[in-house]
Amino acid sequence: MEPQLSAIVMEPWQVNAIKGLCTVLLITASYIAETKKLTNALKAYVVQVLILSSIFLVIGIRYEWFIVWAISAVVTKATLVPYFISRTIRKTREIEEEKPYLPTTVSMAIVFILILFSAVISKKMQHLAPGLLKIGFVPLCISISLTLIGLLLITTRRNAVKQIFGVCHIENGIHLLLATSAFWVPETVEIGIATDAVMLVAIMCIFAYQL
Repeated sequence: MEPQLSAIVMEPWQVNAIKGLCTVLLITASYIAETKKLTNALKAYVVQVLILSSIFLVIGIRYEWFIVWAISAVVTKATLVPYFISRTIRKTREIEEEKPYLPTTVSMAIVFILILFSAVISKKMQHLAPGLLKIGFVPLCISISLTLIGLLLITTRRNAVKQIFGVCHIENGIHLLLATSAFWVPETVEIGIATDAVMLVAIMCIFAYQL
């Protein structure tokens, strides 16, 4: 049975901090999607992961099991994954991504539309399932946006590294939704750590180098 609502609501400053950090997540995702330099995209991804880890830490102030997830995210997402991707960039000697299927202006417009679509869907879900959104609709909107931007990268980019970033975006979006919609459940952290895609990224990097 779900605990009482009063027992699972966080402090206002925590909610505001999470909303602000989520906004930065969206900025990094948009930058990664549109920048042509893979090294810059990698740096932005590291920032994105550190921001996501910061969200876990903010939640962990009251729900201490999230501190474990924050540490795990730094080790896997901010250390191992960038290492594999950086190594792939060096081996393939591809500093800039090749021309994508869509022009930059069209891609940017689609990203903007996806963000608006995510906001509309989040608002509707806020009315249909208010109990699910105990931190508000912003984290849900950003998590959906990250997932859709990830799908956009996978389907419209020729460069394998950019497609790997797309997979990472989807994973981060799912983890953000998981963390902000069920933060009072200790098993949330176990599921989040268990579904980390570091091994998938490593395998994809090997395939990217072979290709």
